[in-house]
Amino acid sequence: MTTNSTRNNASLAAIQDKARETRSLLPPNIIDMHELSAPAIRAVFELADSLRSLPPDQAVQLQPGRVVSTLFYQPSTRTRLNFDAAAQRLGASVVGFCDPATTRAGDFYQESLEDVVRFTSELVDLVVLRHHETGAALRAASCSSVPVISAGDGYGQHPTQALGDIWTMCGILGELRNRRIGMVGDVNIRSLKAISIGLSTLNVGELVYLLPKGAVFPEVVVRTLDEKRIPFRFVEHIDEMLSSVDLVETIGVNHPNHNSARDTRMRSTNVCVDDGSWYRIDAAAAQRHHGHMPPVLHPGPRTDELSVDFDTHPGAHYFEQARCGMWVRMALIAALLNT
Repeated sequence: MTTNSTRNNASLAAIQDKARETRSLLPPNIIDMHELSAPAIRAVFELADSLRSLPPDQAVQLQPGRVVSTLFYQPSTRTRLNFDAAAQRLGASVVGFCDPATTRAGDFYQESLEDVVRFTSELVDLVVLRHHETGAALRAASCSSVPVISAGDGYGQHPTQALGDIWTMCGILGELRNRRIGMVGDVNIRSLKAISIGLSTLNVGELVYLLPKGAVFPEVVVRTLDEKRIPFRFVEHIDEMLSSVDLVETIGVNHPNHNSARDTRMRSTNVCVDDGSWYRIDAAAAQRHHGHMPPVLHPGPRTDELSVDFDTHPGAHYFEQARCGMWVRMALIAALLNT
């Protein structure tokens, strides 16, 4: 007779096998969405599905005794807490900092990123880095003795945000191949850039963009979409977007300088200063598109592009999105620690 303990062990063993298989498909570090193949992305999603179905008391048996370091040189709420929760749900411990001012990197010594990462990687099994300098994740990976996951660097990419958001899209829409995904905001921002690249890898049907006034569409995304033969187009108003897509991801148009260590309010001179109606999603927009209001995602934090009066609408999926991000980060951590 099969006991519950035997079934639980079999389940854990199957997930460990899946984690090892996923690891074989992943690059050494998670930094650039271009390095993730379609099979690798799907394997991460399948592992996230398996982890989500696992009872918490079993999940913590997957990585006991392992240590994950979160080095956050730039402010974060959702991403940092996502990684902390993901690691601890797997049974791993978390060490690190959320403000470099509390370390030798931010005081008199101004310790270099390379030294911080090199020393830290001798103490832990995985390094998660968020940094304001574009390219910092690659620098960290070059001197780390353990895998590095980028939690966003400057105007580079934010791969784990992209993977979590795309997995959320799959959960809402199913197959993405014939789907039209809308994105509101500056695609130079690391999250939308990484999402665009990831969706192109999965052969999404079409990408539709609503950019800030005067924004320049990044050449790296143009090249990627052209190479993957992904149709894309631009609209000029949120109503045009909402009436023509299957799902919308918005981050809005007002952002701090992502190459700064601290978030300070700024408004680009390229952004049209008006009432914001051309990009805002709110209850009024939902009412205008009653009968065809697509699901809405937002990685946070929000400003005036997404009204709180939309939070109770059935199409509001951004709180669910945050939890999905945790499961995907659990999958990545579980895979990378299976070495």
